[in-house]
Amino acid sequence: MNANQTSGLQSSPPPTTTTTSTSSTTPTAPSVTILSEKCSNDSYNCASGYSKFNDQCYKVMKTNTPVDFTTAQRKCQGDGAVLAADKTPQVHNFLKGLLQPHLSETVDSQYRRAFLGLMCQNACDSPTNWLYADGSRCEGNSFCDWLSVGSTNEWNALPTSLYGASIAAMLDDFPDTSYRYKLQPYPSDHTLQYMICQKSADNTEHLKPRSLVVSERLSNVVLQWQRPACSGDVSTYILVLLGSTVSVSYDTEMKCTTNECSYTLNPEDCNYCIHPNTDYTFSVAAVLSDSQLGPAITVNKKIASQPASQQSSTVTNESLMVKARQGTVNSLNIRPDPPDPPPCTDYESPLND
Repeated sequence: MNANQTSGLQSSPPPTTTTTSTSSTTPTAPSVTILSEKCSNDSYNCASGYSKFNDQCYKVMKTNTPVDFTTAQRKCQGDGAVLAADKTPQVHNFLKGLLQPHLSETVDSQYRRAFLGLMCQNACDSPTNWLYADGSRCEGNSFCDWLSVGSTNEWNALPTSLYGASIAAMLDDFPDTSYRYKLQPYPSDHTLQYMICQKSADNTEHLKPRSLVVSERLSNVVLQWQRPACSGDVSTYILVLLGSTVSVSYDTEMKCTTNECSYTLNPEDCNYCIHPNTDYTFSVAAVLSDSQLGPAITVNKKIASQPASQQSSTVTNESLMVKARQGTVNSLNIRPDPPDPPPCTDYESPLND
């Protein structure tokens, strides 16, 4: 394989303009807009660091030193993802927007590109042998298959001169290259520093209440939290309380006001469920727009002392029980048994025989 076959880079001619200015500007990639998902169980979001497009999440990752395709794929897999399947013009434009901020003219031009999840084991001069990392095929895909009827393939150089296993990367787009973020084939051992990872949008963190704080007060326990990050007003929540060492299970509905989300748990409301020196699990979940419960935020907290209101209630209850028992005795006209007579002693008669 000669050097031309290895690189295969073909620069597109600069566009013709009618201006007399000699200055050049760096093309601007499409902007990436990330919308907040609705507060319903059928909406999923991306994990932190990922950006959503349709039902998939994408993230640009970088290594300190150049790595090969296999290492890049393992790096994505370590994040629960695979290398991105760039197979439609819409996805391609979205990935452009993600990649562009990471590349600059200060980066060596040979590394201003990123691995994608597109590979071939052998006979790579045929699109039938190219596969995406998600298992789908290049064949028949007009974005990838350069032989399909009406193909609009985005290859900078067709992979018809490569031998052996091959992979694909997305190029940059700077005045010195003008690659327009096209696809570029490389031998499988080619090394780069950037890669684009992809995984399904299955994260529900945006549906979970945030920043739950449980505070122990003199006579009660106060819960405070923030609304979920999803769009839409969620005002109804469910509290579930579980005790670790005593048989405690309690749940109730809570409401947020316009200004805050807080709830005061009074012991009498839960049949005096708070006990001293006991660990409790406080879980709060939002009732979503589809009337389903979202994921819960949970706090484990040890209640150090018995709330004052519960202490007084305990004394009162014990007094009432004593009075109740006494009342029951009186109502049944039960009288105490008379005291037992003193024990008998030997008696010697004063009469003589």
